[in-house]
Amino acid sequence: MDVKIRQILDLTDRLLRDASVDEHREPMEGYMKNNFKFYGVKSPARKLVLREVKSHLKGLKSVDIFSLAEELWKEPNRESQYMGLDILAFKKKLWDKTYLARIENLITTKSWWDTVDGLAPNIAGSIFSKDEDSKLEWIEKWNNSDNLWLNRSALISQLRSKDAVDLDLLFALVETHIKSKEFFINKASGWALRQASKSHPAAINDFIESHPNLSNLTRREGSKYL
Repeated sequence: MDVKIRQILDLTDRLLRDASVDEHREPMEGYMKNNFKFYGVKSPARKLVLREVKSHLKGLKSVDIFSLAEELWKEPNRESQYMGLDILAFKKKLWDKTYLARIENLITTKSWWDTVDGLAPNIAGSIFSKDEDSKLEWIEKWNNSDNLWLNRSALISQLRSKDAVDLDLLFALVETHIKSKEFFINKASGWALRQASKSHPAAINDFIESHPNLSNLTRREGSKYL
């Protein structure tokens, strides 16, 4: 491991430990269904840690910054993954299609909605907005995967597309999972439809009305702004 990356990892760990509050740890772990251990650092304090860590990224190559995020993903406490996600978002203009396999690996490692919902629309989605071929290739791959978090990633990868959202693609993705009983998939379908309805309310309304077999959750979420 690069010496500077090791130094930043040690710094991040020290700052998070210093900012931790014992009384916050158990409720934070409970909120995440006890899937992960936490330092006990809530978002406002974590942002202060991030500000300090970001000041140490100067001089690092893009590949090293991504490697730093990957190393943070290996750390035992969940705030470390949040820090990795925040760093990737801070430098998201650096990432292109050559990083998509590594982003996929992060999506499928220590997977839960809190990291997946940042990686898919903000990190992968940023790449897709600049590279249509990669967008179609990877969304199809994720949508056809047996991994529900990759399925969810495909569904929500256009959340930040606004009026540029590919409606035909979105509708095809939702239709693929229309019989799903999985909460995280039906919620994602509704969320994606809801976001698209901000720019294309008539088209989303028509889709929902013409698909009576949508789950109640998808229908409720998708219709929220209509």
